[in-house]
Amino acid sequence: MLRRSVTTLSRSNSGAVAPTIALSLFGLIAAGGIAFDYAHLASLDTELQNAADQAALAAATQLDGETGSISRATAAAQNLVTNLTYFANDSGGTDIDVPTVTFYTSYDPATGPSGVTTNDATANYVKVTVETRTANFALTPIVAALSGDAVASALATMDTAYCNLPPFMMCKPTADFDASEHIGDGLRLVTSSGTLAPGNFGFLQTGYGSGANNLAKAVGWNDSAGGCVAAKGVVTEPGDKESVRSSINTRFDMSESGQQCPAGGDCAPSTNVRKDLVHADNGNNCSSSGNQGWSEIGELGRYRAPNTSPLSPTNPMNATNTYPKVMGHPRDLCHAVSEAGTCTYDADHIVGDGNWDRDAYFKVNYNWDGAASGTPEAWTTKTGLASDATRYQVYLWEAANPQPIGSPGFGIGVQRGPFPVPKGKGGGSTDKYTDDVPVCRPETPIAPGNLDTDRRVTAVAVVDCTGLSGRGAVKPREWIDVFLVEPSFTRTENGGGSGVRTDGSDVYVEIIGTRPLPGVNQSIGEVLRRDVPRLIE
Repeated sequence: MLRRSVTTLSRSNSGAVAPTIALSLFGLIAAGGIAFDYAHLASLDTELQNAADQAALAAATQLDGETGSISRATAAAQNLVTNLTYFANDSGGTDIDVPTVTFYTSYDPATGPSGVTTNDATANYVKVTVETRTANFALTPIVAALSGDAVASALATMDTAYCNLPPFMMCKPTADFDASEHIGDGLRLVTSSGTLAPGNFGFLQTGYGSGANNLAKAVGWNDSAGGCVAAKGVVTEPGDKESVRSSINTRFDMSESGQQCPAGGDCAPSTNVRKDLVHADNGNNCSSSGNQGWSEIGELGRYRAPNTSPLSPTNPMNATNTYPKVMGHPRDLCHAVSEAGTCTYDADHIVGDGNWDRDAYFKVNYNWDGAASGTPEAWTTKTGLASDATRYQVYLWEAANPQPIGSPGFGIGVQRGPFPVPKGKGGGSTDKYTDDVPVCRPETPIAPGNLDTDRRVTAVAVVDCTGLSGRGAVKPREWIDVFLVEPSFTRTENGGGSGVRTDGSDVYVEIIGTRPLPGVNQSIGEVLRRDVPRLIE
């Protein structure tokens, strides 16, 4: 029996694979360890990359080009988001630090970022690199692999767009110009087709696109400027464009011949279109050309400030008339005295001082006495306005009081005339009248009151035009709300119609308020800013 068992055992081969398994065990453990520890390292790499991505996006949200943007972006990358690691088992703790934040001016998909910068205004891209962390392996040391290091970086930028961008811009008249200090002051905005100088007035491309016709839509149509444009791609639309000025004048109930409202929208006037022009009573021609169109009245009846003092019996306008027969909201006296003006704030006389001839305005349009007259007929008593009322305040008061108590034939809504007109504008053969409410344009007039819909109010971007020539990228520094004081019109001097008192290519406005740049996804009335941080790599 024992012999049979020994024989059977000697012939058995059931344990023959054991040595093979024993010999392969080292390889199997190594392979499993590598898989386990590689997954550990890959998870650490994912943690670090997520941290880098989030830090880069946080930093990119601060790249607005304003002072301090780099320091704010660095702080955001390092402190705004706390990222943790659960796969780094070195001695660095669970927090993932962001020691390296680098800023660049430009990026090329083929070559990557370039132009390292420390300038807030040119920091357009940010690259974030997180600290290197270590994963100490658990099983792989059996094959002499003790640990693995991981590090991550990310590049991001901020895509910023302005929606409903106003089409108007002006160059800062002086380096220290603060519009909030000039509320009520007049601005003589000079249109330029070439190099933009301080105080020049121009236009911006809007969501409608480039070209004079699209610009005319943005200027003339009732609704917003439409669409969105990249903040870094806000560009000027240069050129002295007659069609654009004509679109501005639709707001004053004027329809220039051959320059009607662009197709596809409405170009309504304001309900208050008081101006210093007259036109034929039948309204067959509401342009500024032709015998029946809008024109100036006779030489001695049009408003011409002889000096920078208000008109009065002791300071008459001319030898025949103390006051003009027709008067719109006038320019500041230092601008009204000549084409260029004598205003002293800036070298080019762009900014006025808010001193306009209020007494003459109410005398001509309402037959009321001066503010300091002390009579019951003083315009301050009649209106309740302050003696230093702005033109915009007067405009709003007029809109709210279309037929105020006064002498017959005066006040908003009462047609006045006939008036004489200069030679070449029909002479005495066609009676001319002035209308302070719309009589020409077919669209329903829009009442004042809402800054974003008022047809005689618009927002103007204030930009630094240093080095800007023709079409170029600009960055609005702020927006100002302005009141359109008068239509764009070439007004001649007295004496045979020679000389120019106002150039038809210029636009005259009054500053009525300021608006800061809109914040992230915030609106400042009609202008909306949308900011979207974007990872690049």
